[in-house]
Amino acid sequence: YRQHITIDGEPTVELDYSALHPNLLLWRTGGALSADPYTEIAGKAGITRELVKALLLRLINSENVSDFCRVVTSSGNESKKAEAEAGRADEWFIPDVPTGYKGADFVEAVEAAFPTLTGSFGGTIGLELQGIDSKLMADLLAECLSAGIVALPVHDSVIVPQSRADDAREIMFNCYQRMTKRPISIK
Repeated sequence: YRQHITIDGEPTVELDYSALHPNLLLWRTGGALSADPYTEIAGKAGITRELVKALLLRLINSENVSDFCRVVTSSGNESKKAEAEAGRADEWFIPDVPTGYKGADFVEAVEAAFPTLTGSFGGTIGLELQGIDSKLMADLLAECLSAGIVALPVHDSVIVPQSRADDAREIMFNCYQRMTKRPISIK
């Protein structure tokens, strides 16, 4: 329904930080800049960008890397796939994991693509990134309000009137850059 939202009768656009949590994690670890970390990891992991995104966000938010690896490996198990197709999969099952794919292989691919991320997963890193994300969004919303832009937050994106999209995009970019001293793509 987001595409149908209007503000004061004006059509809106949704502006989205590109790969916000992976980019914040790269910033925190001193990693290389990346316009699209998901695509870079996909090249190393041999799986689709969409699956990389699903797995990486799950990995970032996992308290325990071993548990993450076990779930990915089980999701690539032929019998577990058959259970999923029959509608009997456990709630943790991850669709589209290739048969035989191992969770440890994914972690290895992430760390090969971005060596500074080695050892960064597990524990509370996901919660820490959510805290940084919320501070960034609070700053962004305050600046939009000061500029007279109505901005509706949706996770790591904002919905703004079309006529103010360029102004809001600039504010988003500047808020991120002030926080991290790095650029980021905004879709």
